[in-house]
Amino acid sequence: MARKSRQLRLSQGQDLLGLYETAGFSGSKKHRFISDMVTRLQRRDITGGQKKFLDSLIEQGAPVVKNQERVAELEAAIAVDGMQHRRDPLESFARTLRGGWELSEKQEKFLAVLLAEAAEVLKNGKYRPTDEQIADLRIATAKVISSGGWYLNHRPGTAKALTSAENWLKWLDNTAAAAEVKAQFGYEEIDEPHIDEWVVNKLLKAAKKTLEELKNPQHLPGEMRYFQGRDIALISGEPRFYKGDVVYPAVINGTVIETAQLTKRRTRKS
Repeated sequence: MARKSRQLRLSQGQDLLGLYETAGFSGSKKHRFISDMVTRLQRRDITGGQKKFLDSLIEQGAPVVKNQERVAELEAAIAVDGMQHRRDPLESFARTLRGGWELSEKQEKFLAVLLAEAAEVLKNGKYRPTDEQIADLRIATAKVISSGGWYLNHRPGTAKALTSAENWLKWLDNTAAAAEVKAQFGYEEIDEPHIDEWVVNKLLKAAKKTLEELKNPQHLPGEMRYFQGRDIALISGEPRFYKGDVVYPAVINGTVIETAQLTKRRTRKS
């Protein structure tokens, strides 16, 4: 076999890298090896053993896709808008099947769940909270955050839901803000983070008491209450959520303040 120049081997390696990526073998062991060799050849020569293995792969050419029907099914699931959060396991399973290997029983069960989820999203569309749910979710997120680290450390499910909700709400706000200046400046599209019904329900449940009070206030405008159990307070408006509490505007000694320290009965002095 005639000796190859470093430049020729580099060019052939780059072409082979493209063939692997086109065939869907990105991330496979051979693809990673080819990619590593291409990077090294751009700076210096490689060892004799590395040349031999790379040349054997170049001679073999494009990898052959095995299990084509199953791989196509996984690729279709990956392409469904709303399955972005499942991309990594689906692509991992697709690589395994492309290479001709079998999935374990556990992997097959998980794959069945993923494909069922993809079919559901394809049928009904990507899950999106309603406008009312989004408004409640903002309050619920703030309420859970105000509960502190100890609260979240003992509720890993709620902590996980909080992270997802924060990321999605941030994306929603950034997208809305960017849309206002898109025509003038242009902007880079940001992939939408995943959010699902479980996340929304988890947080709304965590802040259930707060949300219920906001929608069904304990103190109505015009009613008389007592501030800190002592001073007469006249409720002057609707409540709002502020720094972890539901606060009400009230006139106390001629001054309007917002407070959560309201009672229906005066506290008896000892």
